[in-house]
Amino acid sequence: MTQVRSNSYKYEVELLWIGGKVGLLKSGNAPELSVAPPVEFGGPAGKWTPEELFISSIQSCMMGTFLYFTEKLKVSIQSYSSTAKGIMEMTPNGLRFTQIDVHINAKTDDEQSHEKLTSINMKEKIEKYCPVSAAVSCPINLTINITPNQ
Repeated sequence: MTQVRSNSYKYEVELLWIGGKVGLLKSGNAPELSVAPPVEFGGPAGKWTPEELFISSIQSCMMGTFLYFTEKLKVSIQSYSSTAKGIMEMTPNGLRFTQIDVHINAKTDDEQSHEKLTSINMKEKIEKYCPVSAAVSCPINLTINITPNQ
């Protein structure tokens, strides 16, 4: 990532074909990632697929947005996890994602932290401020479960 202007950032990823239907993603100092089409489209098993990376990018952006607000509110969380599922269907425009469901589970360290997080409507904040999910054209169904540690 490089900052282009004060409100502008540029992200670059390099993809190298390494044979068959397998490629290698590279970006800065991040570990290389082997990618291929899903098995159902002729790719080999055991590789990350573009479809999984797409859903993962939404999910990880939502986590970053969630953590941004916990930092801003000075809230401490004990745990965070999420699951995401995407549905891809044949449409008149070709194969497209038609729905993505993301479910977030978080546990706060105490009741006060829980009250702070639930009072700001975290779902609304994530939907508004996560740039990756905001760029997606299909519906994203987000559910969040925040519980206090007891």
